[in-house]
Amino acid sequence: MPKPREASSGKKLASSLWSCGCVAVVVLGIAAVAGPKLISARTHGNESAAIGSLKTLQSAQSMYHEKKDRGRYGTLTRLAEAGLIDMVIGSGEKQGYRFECKPTTALDGWWATAVPAVPGTTGDRYFATNQLGVIYYALAPIPVDPATGQPPEGTLLVGQ
Repeated sequence: MPKPREASSGKKLASSLWSCGCVAVVVLGIAAVAGPKLISARTHGNESAAIGSLKTLQSAQSMYHEKKDRGRYGTLTRLAEAGLIDMVIGSGEKQGYRFECKPTTALDGWWATAVPAVPGTTGDRYFATNQLGVIYYALAPIPVDPATGQPPEGTLLVGQ
């Protein structure tokens, strides 16, 4: 007499599908919780790197002013050509931020800005610095005065 066919293969398939579905729900739940934190961590990392790059520009401008081109300050290109900053910053974009750095037009000074390449994704804050060595930030672009290198009133200081 032939052995009756077992119905357990269908139950095994259903059980496997149920297990896979449960695993998928758990993985999606973890991604939903961890995803925004990972994006936030990347944003904060990019902002910290932008602040570090502005500090590098401060040092580079000081050396350029004293040794390379007495009495003058440089642009990103000139600072990179002089070997005072790396070519990545010299290109104007590094780690999710776009940089601009120029001598002032009226006084003996300079200014630099760091703007998120994709606002809200690569960074939330906008930064600026100048010959005074202070780094400023805002949640919108900082319109630095090209003559003096000064940001507008109300711009916040990093670290305060």
